[in-house]
Amino acid sequence: MLQIRDPEWRKRFLVMTFGVVIMGIGIGLFRVSLFGNDPYSAMNMAIGNCTGISFSTANIIVNFLCFILQVIFGRKIGLIGSGTIVNWFGVGILVDLSSKLILKTMPFSNLFPVRVIFMLTGVLVLSFSCALYQEAHLGVSPYDSLALMMESFWKLPFAVCRIITDTACTIVAFLLGGLIGVGTLVCAMGLGPFVSFFRRIVRKSILPQAGAMAR
Repeated sequence: MLQIRDPEWRKRFLVMTFGVVIMGIGIGLFRVSLFGNDPYSAMNMAIGNCTGISFSTANIIVNFLCFILQVIFGRKIGLIGSGTIVNWFGVGILVDLSSKLILKTMPFSNLFPVRVIFMLTGVLVLSFSCALYQEAHLGVSPYDSLALMMESFWKLPFAVCRIITDTACTIVAFLLGGLIGVGTLVCAMGLGPFVSFFRRIVRKSILPQAGAMAR
């Protein structure tokens, strides 16, 4: 088991942290595009709007509910670690900050072509960020653990498992009156395949030792 002093652990921690940071930016891009958010964020934002709490607070609460399943089923397959904590408490705050920063610094952010660019960039950034911090194998967020547990126990491709969880979130968000748009549907159907694609790249080029140890 790697220790904090180990250079490999430090590299993996840096990659994981960077992944979480750009994840907040990717979700923020979705948020300001107004084409809909990623499915999980859309669900949490809908919950926040219905209950009168902030997105970051709703994100923490829903993550805690998912964490119960993660403790029961994911602990034995290494899905709980420092990455779990960093993602759990960091993403919501980063989304709020990045959304405000983008709106303040990006001119013409309300124009249709700019919004399309925000949405498409958000898909790629979010997919790459998920691959980075998942392949660090230092734990994942409670929500991301759902698809990984399904992949491990049901022996289904990760892309299929992620589509299932994202589609479920989209349905809940819709029922709660949340913002569902083209971006939400693109994420629900495309995030799983894109994350799978970037995971292979990260495993091969950025964190080959982490991938070998996980296998």
